[in-house]
Amino acid sequence: MATMRAFSALKGDGTLVCWGDVAWGGGDEDVWGRLRNVQRLAANGCAFAAVLEDGVVVTWGDPLRG
Repeated sequence: MATMRAFSALKGDGTLVCWGDVAWGGGDEDVWGRLRNVQRLAANGCAFAAVLEDGVVVTWGDPLRG
């Protein structure tokens, strides 16, 4: 998945790898610790959303545009 300036990849073990511009979701260390057991990943042009195994939704990226 990608925003305009960042990428996220869902790994087989349910974790994510993110890189790129932090403001666009590329390296938000505040959420990395919560991104375990990811079931689904979505993105728009500015932000990401991940649905975890327990149904919790975690979002990161530009809060004004995503």
